[in-house]
Amino acid sequence: MEDAEVDVDEIEREKSIEEREEADVRAWFAKRQQSSAATRPGWFIPQLANFLLDGNVNEGDRYYCEPRPKDENVEDVPQKHPLRAMFTAFKSATDNILQGESNSGIPDTEERIIRIYAYSLSCPYVLDLLVHYARHFEIRVILHPKIHSVKMMKVYVDSLPHHAVAGSPRRGIESLKIRIANLQGLNEMASMHRKQVIVEDLTLVSSYNMSLAARCYNWESMFVVKTRTDDVLRFDAMWDELMDRKLLVFDPDERLFPATEREKVREYKAKLSPKKPPPVNPYKRQKT
Repeated sequence: MEDAEVDVDEIEREKSIEEREEADVRAWFAKRQQSSAATRPGWFIPQLANFLLDGNVNEGDRYYCEPRPKDENVEDVPQKHPLRAMFTAFKSATDNILQGESNSGIPDTEERIIRIYAYSLSCPYVLDLLVHYARHFEIRVILHPKIHSVKMMKVYVDSLPHHAVAGSPRRGIESLKIRIANLQGLNEMASMHRKQVIVEDLTLVSSYNMSLAARCYNWESMFVVKTRTDDVLRFDAMWDELMDRKLLVFDPDERLFPATEREKVREYKAKLSPKKPPPVNPYKRQKT
């Protein structure tokens, strides 16, 4: 019975953290001021266009962060923060491909894939990063089955306007290829707990959940290693196994989630706007 009580306490604690994250992110978006000029770089959160390290990301580099007050502005994130390293790695990989200077040894078609294992995907900075670079790469994410990540993707979409340059935030999110890790038949404590980003010839291995808590409130670390062929093959094997577990952010299948999450999935879907029927073509003859 004691173990059961601990489990309940942990569930309630996690629920409280998720609720606080959602409230904090909504409040942060509400304070932001939109300007058409600021969106020229093609980012929905324009300040992220320059959210980079002072130098490059190299094999053997290490990045750390410590608990600190929540940042009100993108510029408040420390220079050597793991998240800045992630942004810099994405930009470097894009520059290499556009300039034809990649030296990873992986065929060009494979280089245009960024592979990510994630426990959570709820930080708006990370979501904007993935949406932005989905113009150059196919972004593949193997994600732990928590409806909170799905809800936070919707918060991102709901908080940002369609823009002539940046486009539609919903289409941006829908351009990401996300598959849900399969926990069926495993111990109830099992999770997709890998946090890796395989970007061209470098792999970022970290404790870093892609969340507000990781960005501001936790001790986190990130190590940079050279991508091995085995890293790519291991990811791709799991990706192929999850062919039937594709996440649709605006119509998630509750069967992809463990029993403890399914009621939350139903609650989430009940709050979504009903689908609009397709427009009727007045010139098309109706079948009788």
